[in-house]
Amino acid sequence: MKARGVEITMDTFSVLVRRYVRAGLAAEAVHAFNRMEDYGCTPDKVAFSIVISSLCRKRRASEAQSFFDSLKHRFEPDVIVYTSLIHGWCRAGNISKAEEVFSDMKIAGIKPNVYTYSIVIDSLCRCGQITRAHDVFSEMIDAGCDPNAVTFNNLMRVHVKAGRTEKKEVSPNASTFNSIFGCVAKLHDVNAAHRMYARMKGLNCQPNTLTYNILMRMFADSKSTDMVLKLKKEMDESEVEPNVNTYRILISMFCQMGHWNNAYKLMKEMVEEKCLKPNLSVYEMVLELLRKAGQLKSMKSWWIMMVARGFVSRPL
Repeated sequence: MKARGVEITMDTFSVLVRRYVRAGLAAEAVHAFNRMEDYGCTPDKVAFSIVISSLCRKRRASEAQSFFDSLKHRFEPDVIVYTSLIHGWCRAGNISKAEEVFSDMKIAGIKPNVYTYSIVIDSLCRCGQITRAHDVFSEMIDAGCDPNAVTFNNLMRVHVKAGRTEKKEVSPNASTFNSIFGCVAKLHDVNAAHRMYARMKGLNCQPNTLTYNILMRMFADSKSTDMVLKLKKEMDESEVEPNVNTYRILISMFCQMGHWNNAYKLMKEMVEEKCLKPNLSVYEMVLELLRKAGQLKSMKSWWIMMVARGFVSRPL
């Protein structure tokens, strides 16, 4: 091509590198990159990334790492390059090396993306490091990186496996699921909530008050009233005690629907049966919702109930 004056482009080298790697000729792929300038094609970050990703996809993580280490001072690595390397080590079955690169990435100031986190979580789950996988998942949330369907599927898969083993140390509990439900709620993914809840029940993992509160809030926000009522009924049948937040969600939902009798019944249940003290925000929320609806009689009844219990002392 060079002898005939045919321009050799980046695409040409990309094809050549991939073919070499596919044929198991990692050294030749690197050599092709090193000779790019001889053919009038200046190597750049894209070409650098192509070599690494091609090697990693074929489980040639060691060669990819050596290539990366020799040229990282010349081509500033980005999240794509680091993610490729991490994936390569994971595919090669060396999770400790993958975690080392993962750590180096963060030290270098490169923020992992959802694909990076999902790859690490999946690999940790596959090799049985469940606690560490949850730690990385928590780190992901704290970093403000929203999980996607792949992340959730990785976690769900390991929970199913945990349910089939007698090893107590890997059995998921309500706290395990609550962290995931919290993320699902932030994403407003109702379908994911249904799937995860079904997984939880399938593993005979008992939801706690926080589980129900997260789910009821999410379904109430999405106008899935039937699901909210189903969860409240299940909560009662399972003898899981509701708290003030539980009633806040339910009362607010019924008030917004204009179902004042149901809302008032829940107010009485909260205060008289459960002996729960509504905080000021719940008290004021109910008063405001009733005021906007013109339910003055209900407002007065709510205030009398609160005063009788010594929860408030100010006049209506």
